[in-house]
Amino acid sequence: KYAVAVRRLPPTPEPLNDRCENATPLSFSGQSAPLPGTLRGATTGGPESSCSSAPLEPDVWFTLPIEVPSRVRVSTGAVAEVLRPSCGAAGPGTCLDFSRRCVDLEPGQWLLRLSGDDQALGEVQRVPIPGPPPNDTCPGAAPIIFSAGEARLEGKLWGARNDLSLPCSS
Repeated sequence: KYAVAVRRLPPTPEPLNDRCENATPLSFSGQSAPLPGTLRGATTGGPESSCSSAPLEPDVWFTLPIEVPSRVRVSTGAVAEVLRPSCGAAGPGTCLDFSRRCVDLEPGQWLLRLSGDDQALGEVQRVPIPGPPPNDTCPGAAPIIFSAGEARLEGKLWGARNDLSLPCSS
């Protein structure tokens, strides 16, 4: 003999940022911003994702302000996608799947879409990318100084641009 009790739970409300048009602005403290909320109650919507050819999954949206060129890292278990904002025609985006969680972004307003199962969201970190080093272009080339037939080259490539197609002659 057994007894079963059934209770109907109220439906989970949609998150306020369930639609692209209602994207929640991220609030950074230093280089980090929490991704508030969960995907609980989220619905599918918005433009197709560039992250998958599978049917759309429940998603939530955030606005991501970038004032200077920055490397952005999204720490979450959800599928993350960064898009240029225009909710009606956002995309194509940059998919930040589990193998790639960072993207370099130019200044501007960006959209961050998180999709997947019902889960907590995580955080976003943004680190400004420094300007190019002084010897990034041919006119700023650093001299190579040899001593006893050897030269030691030191420096950093962080912020350097890819300009292999530019000739070094004037």
